[in-house]
Amino acid sequence: MEKISVGLTQFLDFLLRGSTARVTAVHNIKYQPPYHPAMDFWRKLRDEIKTIHQNNYNLSRLDALLNDVDQKKIHQYADAVHHYKKFCSGKKIEWFDVGDAFWSFHNLAVRSTPELGLIINGTPYRIKMYFKEHRQKLDKRLSDALLTLMEDSFLQIPNEATSAVLNVKRSRLIPLDKAVDSKMRIALEGDAMSFIQIWNSI
Repeated sequence: MEKISVGLTQFLDFLLRGSTARVTAVHNIKYQPPYHPAMDFWRKLRDEIKTIHQNNYNLSRLDALLNDVDQKKIHQYADAVHHYKKFCSGKKIEWFDVGDAFWSFHNLAVRSTPELGLIINGTPYRIKMYFKEHRQKLDKRLSDALLTLMEDSFLQIPNEATSAVLNVKRSRLIPLDKAVDSKMRIALEGDAMSFIQIWNSI
């Protein structure tokens, strides 16, 4: 059986689509060109935020990053930098290594490695950063799906941290505040089955 590996953002995009649009989404994933960093809009910012926390650098490095960003990205980057610095303001933040993670169902594996492992004011969090608020609102349905998938993921380095998604454009951390909803888990598995079926048919 063919192993199918997709990114978390790709799978979430699939979840948000209906009927025939899902077929298009899977087709684009299956036949996409090889990954290249230049195609990843937020790569530089994600990497710089991670570097800052890993090495306990000053957040002012984010301002310097803006001098090295393509003009097509500058507005979105400047807005994200402003809100990320606002999120961090007044907090004691320490780094820890979260390792790799993935969520699987049958032969589908969704890469769900958190970008950040942060101890914030004494509480450890495994954090996925969400940058797409301007295109797709991070509503409760989407955040619940994301958090459920993260919480049910296989962790290379087991830890007791809380799964959380950071809505960067709103400076808002959304943690999993209760046990995983079994209905949401069943819904995700149903969506995964749909993804696999479409993948095998195109």
